[in-house]
Amino acid sequence: MTIVVLGLSVAYAVLALLLGVVVLSTRIPIAVKIISTGSVVALIFVTYWGIAEIRGLPSDTSPPKLFRLHWARVVEPNKVSDVPGSIFLWIEELDEHNYPSGLPRAYRLPFSRDLADAIQSALAAISDGEEVAGQIEEDVAELETSERLALEISTEEEGNANSSMGERVIAVDFGDISFRALPAPETPEKIN
Repeated sequence: MTIVVLGLSVAYAVLALLLGVVVLSTRIPIAVKIISTGSVVALIFVTYWGIAEIRGLPSDTSPPKLFRLHWARVVEPNKVSDVPGSIFLWIEELDEHNYPSGLPRAYRLPFSRDLADAIQSALAAISDGEEVAGQIEEDVAELETSERLALEISTEEEGNANSSMGERVIAVDFGDISFRALPAPETPEKIN
C-alpha cells in the first residue's frame, strides 16, 4: 500500500509540475488557470482517500458495526523485527435484519491480545461448521472532554510509532467487539 501511495504522489507531483509550466508559460485566462490548478489539487486528495478501495488490499478503515465473519488471520507482534502485529478479517456487512448488504471485504486491524483471543474462539466455531456474526458495541458512556482528548493523543502517538507512511491507524477500542452464532435473517411480515 505504501508503494502505491508513494507512486501516486510522484505521479501527481509530476502532473503538478507540468501544470505549473503550462499555467506560467501560456496566455490562457486566469479563471482557467485557477480552475485547472484547483482540480489537480482536489484530485490528489480524492485519489489518496480512494486508494483504500483498491480491490485485493485490506481496508484499514473501521469495519461495519454488524458483520458475518468468514475467516481471520492473526499476526502477532514481533519485537525482534519491530513488527507491530495485525489482525486481518474477511467479513461481510449485515443489515439490521441480518441479511448480507454487500460483498465480503478484507479489513486490517491493529493487534490486541483481547481481540486475538476472541478471534481464535470465533475461528474454532467456524471450523466446527457454525456461521459467526460479529458486532462492535458503541460505548454508551461519553468520556469527559479532557479524558477523551488525552486518549486520542495517546492513541495517535502509539499509532505513529507502529505505522509507516501511507497507513492510517484505527483508533477504535476493539475490546467491545463480540462474536456469536449468526442469527437467522428476519423475514418481513406478509401484507394481504
